[in-house]
Amino acid sequence: LLFSLIGCTLSIVWFTLSLPSVIWGEKHNYSPLPHSKSSILPAITLFGLFLGCASPIFFELAIETTYGMLPEATSGAVLTLLNNAGAALFLVVPPSANRIMNLIMTITVIGTFAAVGFVHERYR
Repeated sequence: LLFSLIGCTLSIVWFTLSLPSVIWGEKHNYSPLPHSKSSILPAITLFGLFLGCASPIFFELAIETTYGMLPEATSGAVLTLLNNAGAALFLVVPPSANRIMNLIMTITVIGTFAAVGFVHERYR
């Protein structure tokens, strides 16, 4: 899980640094890293790979953490609901705010990485 989250964090930071954002000021089309197809494609591919690897492990972690308190289906349903609610938020962001979406995703991934550090598993 940590390997997937590290890879996910590094690739989304790479992707965010490759695109213009509100962080870099009002300069149009400025980004710290070059924003060409040859730079963005590997970053987003690696992000999808690591995120896809982490998703089933998150489901397993949620089920193990709530074992004995909730049925497995409830843990999975809540995780799916939160995932879909997060995706729905990205769908309603107006096109004029597209420069902030990458920043929000980067903060979300880094926050998730930090939150997982506080989870202590106990096998029952």
